[in-house]
Amino acid sequence: MKSFPIKQSGFTLVELMVAMTLGLILSAAMVGVFTTNQTAVRTTDELSRMQESIRLSFEFMAREIREAGSTVCAKNLSVVNVLNNADTVWWSTWGDAVRGYDASQAFSGVAIGDSVSERLAGTDAIQLLSGSGMDTLTIVDHVPSSAQFKLNTTAHGIVDDDIVMACDYSQASIFQITNASDASETMVHNTGTGSVGNCTKGLGIPRNCTTNGTPYEYSPHSQLVRLNATAWYVGLGSNGRPSLYRATRSGAQEIAPGVTSLDIQYLVADAADYVDATAVVDWGSVIAVRLQITVESESENANTNGGALTRNFEHIVAVRSRV
Repeated sequence: MKSFPIKQSGFTLVELMVAMTLGLILSAAMVGVFTTNQTAVRTTDELSRMQESIRLSFEFMAREIREAGSTVCAKNLSVVNVLNNADTVWWSTWGDAVRGYDASQAFSGVAIGDSVSERLAGTDAIQLLSGSGMDTLTIVDHVPSSAQFKLNTTAHGIVDDDIVMACDYSQASIFQITNASDASETMVHNTGTGSVGNCTKGLGIPRNCTTNGTPYEYSPHSQLVRLNATAWYVGLGSNGRPSLYRATRSGAQEIAPGVTSLDIQYLVADAADYVDATAVVDWGSVIAVRLQITVESESENANTNGGALTRNFEHIVAVRSRV
């Protein structure tokens, strides 16, 4: 039987080079698609976090702006403040229940500077006071002569030196608790010159800074609540980047990282448009606040074109007690 040689087949050098070139093109395309998708996912993730952060910030700020100047009892109540030097610290100046500060204006309690939690130069700030909150307590008895309140519960959460507001449908009073215990429904608002202190035991109008002052008795079912005083501003965050801060009497808390700018304008009753804080003459006539916030992504490569992702947000809030 005649045998034939076995033919061997394979790729020529040209065919291999063409195959390798096509493979490289395909790989490059796949890498490009992967990189684009990865960048898009990172951008979407950063944008989502930015929006969530600002949404929560707007929600907190808006709630406090809406409640500014309000009490848990009624609108437009006359308010007496019997704290010592009541108008010298921002967190007790009820006449400025809404008060704004332009970029160049400083306010007490928060310094302008480059340290962590200090307010950054060139950014606006706003301070807000209200006598409303979730921890409203019911007054069972009030004895003005001994400066004692009896509440409806021992779980009141009030401690010594808390600044509170009592109110009914006739008036409201701002004062400091000088003695409180979670084992008793009774708390005291005596006179004193300690940490702020009360200039009188009398909680009536007009303010009279003598020992007994102008007496006023809050009847059963009157309300008592901590005075809510906050200031919002942009400061240097703990990570070295700008952040949105919320300050209280006890200190400042970092709320939203990446907020680089806070621009605030105010609408005064009967005015045609919003104005800067420097143009407001009567802060008691402010009926709405316009917030403009700029936020920057944490990642410096979040943008599809490279660099940080930046977004601007705007929100308008009405002051509910004045509209």
